[in-house]
Amino acid sequence: MLDNGRRQVDLLVVCSASTPGNRRSELELVSALRELGHDVALATTDYGLLARVPMSLNLMDLTRALSNRLATRRALRRFAPRALIYGTAGAALLEPERRLARAAVRFDSLAADNRPGLRHLLARLAERRMVAGAALLLPFSGPSSWPELARRHPVRPIALPTPVEPYAASPQREPVAVCYGGAPEKKRLDLLIGAWGEAALGERYRLAVTGLDAERGRRWLARRGIREPAGVSWHGRLEPDAYRELTSRAELYLSASRYEDYGIAQLEALADGALLVTGPSPGPYEALSLARSLDPRLVADRLAVEPLAEALRAAVTLSEAERQRYRTRARELLEPYSRAAFRARLEHEVLPMLLNREAPRRRGQGY
Repeated sequence: MLDNGRRQVDLLVVCSASTPGNRRSELELVSALRELGHDVALATTDYGLLARVPMSLNLMDLTRALSNRLATRRALRRFAPRALIYGTAGAALLEPERRLARAAVRFDSLAADNRPGLRHLLARLAERRMVAGAALLLPFSGPSSWPELARRHPVRPIALPTPVEPYAASPQREPVAVCYGGAPEKKRLDLLIGAWGEAALGERYRLAVTGLDAERGRRWLARRGIREPAGVSWHGRLEPDAYRELTSRAELYLSASRYEDYGIAQLEALADGALLVTGPSPGPYEALSLARSLDPRLVADRLAVEPLAEALRAAVTLSEAERQRYRTRARELLEPYSRAAFRARLEHEVLPMLLNREAPRRRGQGY
């Protein structure tokens, strides 16, 4: 059916695809909505040359928000949706109130948490307007991560974690610890490498650094006066299947981010049977509480070399029976993150609230 030349659809999903994790999360959302029988249209952008130009965080936030606004406008020339869902908070940052009033916004973390300081004030103010105007907020993390948000917004947020499923059952584990170094400053590659060297596991285990090739990784370490310890291998950027195949064989997954927006990679590693050795990264780090309940000895008490090295040593000394109990319990803890749970929450909580509500007339009836 057409509406002034536009095709009527149930939902328009604005896919920012700003990171691999966001891209995966948005694809999961679209797939689940279509499986539930809804007619879904997409607004997408690849950011063109902007994706390859180095820029400050403020400029990156601005250009991505503008790109997503233009993509949404183009899509709304073709489609007449009953409601919109923005895949990230950044995608909705500059949207007009008339659209936000009929929209849900998904996010892993907000600028109020990950953009501190005076230089990011405008981003936080724009976000505050967006949060107040959205019909529904869909944080990845549970209520403990957004008590203040729940108090400020008139509609209770609904946690909607990205689905996590095991990649494949590995017949045999290998003495490998996987870490991600694609954003070495944020992921604290200096701390990961330092802890690996301090733990002195290079003769028995291998540290597989993904997201960074050997030349760039070694150059980054050299600029900081860090010597590469034994047992490090560099894997560069891996396709999703190759990355998950690696974590499904690895004994350990090592993490110590400066700030963790959500931590889908850590949840996937747990689903794949790796033992999570991690530092207490600030942010809505979903896997942190799970890791502590699984085995607190594998969680460092602070983000420093020695505590993380101690957690690594504790992990490699676990007996096979302890590792099996860890993996069994991890599967149980991850049940609320399954695709079935994600789909049920969409069907019974999110969509009835989003599709059956009326937008306030004062904000306009159009898009």
